[in-house]
Amino acid sequence: MTQLRSRSIIPDQLTGHALNPRVSPWSVVVPEATTNLITNPSFETEIGPNWTVNGTASAGRVSNYAAIGAYSLNVTATSNGTGALYVTGSNTTAGVIYTASFWARGYKDIRVTFFSTFGQVSSPIMTLTQEWRRFSFTAAWLGGSGRNLYIIQAGSGTSNF
Repeated sequence: MTQLRSRSIIPDQLTGHALNPRVSPWSVVVPEATTNLITNPSFETEIGPNWTVNGTASAGRVSNYAAIGAYSLNVTATSNGTGALYVTGSNTTAGVIYTASFWARGYKDIRVTFFSTFGQVSSPIMTLTQEWRRFSFTAAWLGGSGRNLYIIQAGSGTSNF
């Protein structure tokens, strides 16, 4: 056994240990039950009317890259401007904290923005790599109409979501 501090003892083998913080350094995290406000989040069906691409971007569902399921959304910004993907119609409430969580890969930096007529709240810049990574952004919704979740890509290039 290895002793850490005077109160914690970590055995060489951790089998058979109770899940008790006073006895074991291990614990079980039970995720909070959530509701996904975005329909078709893994793009297993064709892109619906609630998804919009604007700026210098185009988008299409592809099967050659996928983090979850068989498909992903391929977003390509065609010039050195900004391309954005956004989803509308989310059932949100002012002052409530929401989390946008997604898998992405690509060549460019992105930013997530909660946008409404009352203003916007944006994430720090998130740097994509060629490996799928999970990203998330949590903020309080400001309220108002025009409920949109934007994923904004800076510069030309291709990303998958």
